[in-house]
Amino acid sequence: MTTTKKEPRSRLLTSVLRALALLDVLADVETSVGASDLAGRVDADRSSVFQQLQTLVHAGWVEQLPDATYRLTLKAFTVANGAMTQAGLGARLTPWLDRLATRAGETASLVMIDGTQAIVVARREPSVAMKANIDIGTSLSMRTSASARILLAVAEPGVVEDLRHAGVETPSDRELAQYRTQGWSEQCDELYPGMHSVAIALRTTQGADAALSLAGPTGRIDRHAVLDHLRAAAAEAPDGMVPPLPRDT
Repeated sequence: MTTTKKEPRSRLLTSVLRALALLDVLADVETSVGASDLAGRVDADRSSVFQQLQTLVHAGWVEQLPDATYRLTLKAFTVANGAMTQAGLGARLTPWLDRLATRAGETASLVMIDGTQAIVVARREPSVAMKANIDIGTSLSMRTSASARILLAVAEPGVVEDLRHAGVETPSDRELAQYRTQGWSEQCDELYPGMHSVAIALRTTQGADAALSLAGPTGRIDRHAVLDHLRAAAAEAPDGMVPPLPRDT
């Protein structure tokens, strides 16, 4: 009689998940935070949160200030740079976005999908007033963001359905087909009141999709001029980034 060996079930480390949750909270606040405040935000007792914070301090992820509050260190940038490199985005990304923002006179951003979120991974501003205030790390709406719209339009089959099954609101299949056909998407006052943005898609040699966008105040954005700037920037994109091949679906 032959027995089938079962694969061991994955066992999640709750302590690690809780420590990572603290990093998420610290990333969402603009100032340093005390242990009691953090405990309330993650619904945990203060003593456990304090131990997790001390562990993160020892690991170099968190800094404890003289007033006994905590804030993130810049170690996250090291990890972020590694993620960008693995996604096929090199060190020339910043000057490339700088040139685009300067030429267009609007805020240039690069957005990628991470799980169920569209995340701003890079952003550069022009030296003009009325910039689009969207920080690196901001999670954008899959339904109303121009960048998320074009990313979903060029995504591999199944990605949109998986997001919908997870409860994420997305554009309709008809809308996505339109974005895919025209090669760009836009939003005007839908993501944020008073903001107009236009986006196109690029793909890295590692197969990751990224949306390149320009955003500015409603009424100042000229879609045709912005598209010209975006397409010119795409032609000058860092090595390893090209427009994705169109799909027939």
